[in-house]
Amino acid sequence: MRITLVPQLLIVIVLMCGAGGCSSGDNQQNAQGAASQPTAPPVVPNPDELSGMVSRFYRLLSTPSSPKTATQLSEMLSAHFINAYQDKVKWARDYAFVKNAKPVINDVSNQTVDYTVSYDYLGSDGYRIGWIRNGKWVFVHGSSGWQMDQDRIVSSHLVEIQPGKKLATIAIHSDIAYADGHHTFPFYGGTGEFFVTKDGSWKTDFAPPPTPTPVSQEPPRFVPDHVVAQPAAPRGATDCEQVSVEAVYQDGEILKLDDGRLLRVESYDTPTSSVWVPPFDGIWCDSTDKFTNTDDNESVDLAP
Repeated sequence: MRITLVPQLLIVIVLMCGAGGCSSGDNQQNAQGAASQPTAPPVVPNPDELSGMVSRFYRLLSTPSSPKTATQLSEMLSAHFINAYQDKVKWARDYAFVKNAKPVINDVSNQTVDYTVSYDYLGSDGYRIGWIRNGKWVFVHGSSGWQMDQDRIVSSHLVEIQPGKKLATIAIHSDIAYADGHHTFPFYGGTGEFFVTKDGSWKTDFAPPPTPTPVSQEPPRFVPDHVVAQPAAPRGATDCEQVSVEAVYQDGEILKLDDGRLLRVESYDTPTSSVWVPPFDGIWCDSTDKFTNTDDNESVDLAP
């Protein structure tokens, strides 16, 4: 699963600052006038204001990209932050794909907001990756008020995957995060990997578990000397497709297709699917929640 990034939001924000990047205007003016002007008393941050800005930031990230959204974000972010994120790969790794964000403010101390946010990365056909991130937003105060200056991300973990709109969500109980932003995690006895590519897109790959060495050879199947007709799609089904199954997991409960999609078999039909030997071909009818193994001429019901 790969999503190509069109970093419109990042481009608009950077263009607002000019080709050379944003300049720290407030800091420069303060430095030039420090010798002639008296020192102003420090501005005391309002915890409700700072926590509200963090919540608004993730709400704006979750909305469709537009010039209005970019303007609102650029007003909240400091020049230091915008300059640091002109690299589209870095922006893609941390913010570009955040959707359905639900931030929780844990604590506000001086100019620092400790937060936890859950969010999704959305792909095609209902593909979804769920994340949880913990971090600390550091604010600075300029002529336009408080601005978000640095996001100190403490941890970021992949917690669940939904392979498709009508497919079951799979919990990821542990993952390993690397400095370059990619993650690895156990997946049905194999290994899954998430990473951001050099062109600013994200991708997930899955490696199946190693094939066990059989204790004894399976006896050859009986092949009749006459042609057996392939089973037809279930009556009333209008959206059936020919598929290939490459793996069977959890005693027949999960069928993994060769394109990475997962089908969940109803528990009362797992005695049938548990003895199927992959790879095999089949017919999947979404409207009737029915899967037919065309190699063995057997059918099972799928969980909706």
